[in-house]
Amino acid sequence: MLPGDRLLEAVRSARVSVALIAPFIKADVVRRVLAETATSVRVTVVTRWIPAEIAAGVSDLEVFDVLEERGDAVLLLNPHLHAKLYRLDEVYLFGSANLTGKALGWRAPANVELLHAAPALKAELRSFEEELIRSSMPTDAHYRDEIRRQVERLVELGLTARDLAAAETDDLPSTWLPRCPTPERLWDVYIDPEAARRRMVESAFDAAREDLATLRLGPGLSEAQHYRSVVSTLNQMPLVQAIDARAAEGIGGEDAAALIQAAGPLPVHYTAAEMWEILLAWLQYYFPGRYRREAAGEVLRRGRVIAY
Repeated sequence: MLPGDRLLEAVRSARVSVALIAPFIKADVVRRVLAETATSVRVTVVTRWIPAEIAAGVSDLEVFDVLEERGDAVLLLNPHLHAKLYRLDEVYLFGSANLTGKALGWRAPANVELLHAAPALKAELRSFEEELIRSSMPTDAHYRDEIRRQVERLVELGLTARDLAAAETDDLPSTWLPRCPTPERLWDVYIDPEAARRRMVESAFDAAREDLATLRLGPGLSEAQHYRSVVSTLNQMPLVQAIDARAAEGIGGEDAAALIQAAGPLPVHYTAAEMWEILLAWLQYYFPGRYRREAAGEVLRRGRVIAY
């Protein structure tokens, strides 16, 4: 059975909710899948909109319009998404197939793809889905239009497919750590750097500019989208994941600094303890309710996780 036919067979049986998760999604494919989905079913789509990829034609901004037409549907964006996962009520399909005609076998020459059910992994896949949705950001017509303007600028430059691919090769360094000690001012620097410069210590302002340059958030984000983009990036960092795992039982400053020291070279003029204080400020600001400090602020412990 073709991956697309397998997906349609599963979606026809859904009665409550469907989640379609893939980095590359074409509007005609979403329309075809939704045509087989009962109108009473709630639909959540998670994808990524990177201007260079949209310009290259691997994804469509018109997915937003298709979902708007349906009504009971939500579109979320996660710039780090690579997984392909489809949940049809309690059935999970995962593999290598994006929501494109070639990936699903509906256009020739079709890609060679995998899309399989995994009942034994349902709990793990549900946990992944919940975490992904929690760390992804909703979009709207304003943001879609801003991405479209960025795509149009790329097209006007006459970039080739190779040029467009190269534009996305500068990934976040694996050893990156935030340097701005006041993460609550990051938005101010993003939205109006000149005004922020007048209200901030110069070293903190420069650090914020470095952090924003590394995060490569792109222009035109709303404050909520900016916030969720940073949340998504932090969630993907191996160091943050390691600290989060240790925080389940509580992690002290010395142990956290040791993790930071072992993660890779430290920025010039910073100690591991200083890096921990800055990262701790980011974790508490961007994950309110997830962590609490105990024992006079010396221990970070994971607490009740709330939506943000």
